Amino acid sequence: MQKTLILLVCLLVPGQVWAETAAMMVYKVWEQGVGVYFTRILVTDRHVRFDNGSDASDFTLFDRRKEAIYNVSVEDRSVLLIEQLPPCDLAGNVYGATRSLNHGFPI
Repeated sequence: MQKTLILLVCLLVPGQVWAETAAMMVYKVWEQGVGVYFTRILVTDRHVRFDNGSDASDFTLFDRRKEAIYNVSVEDRSVLLIEQLPPCDLAGNVYGATRSLNHGFPI
């Protein structure tokens, strides 16, 4: 499992990021009904990473150039990719185009 996670991180983060300067913010979160926990945010020119301070746990990675979000779950061994969609109105019509984004499903 550790090899898979390392491979996944290597695929998501190009080699040059390892040499980049990053800003880091760590803060303590208090939520009602949940124990106190820490959140870490790492920011580089290309990426923003949100995690709980551990490099071996779940994290969310925002690729600033691709405008894509990767939500990585270590336990599920899965990656959820959220990509930017073209702007559209509430009916699902893409601006400047005639195709529908809802693929026949009611909105």
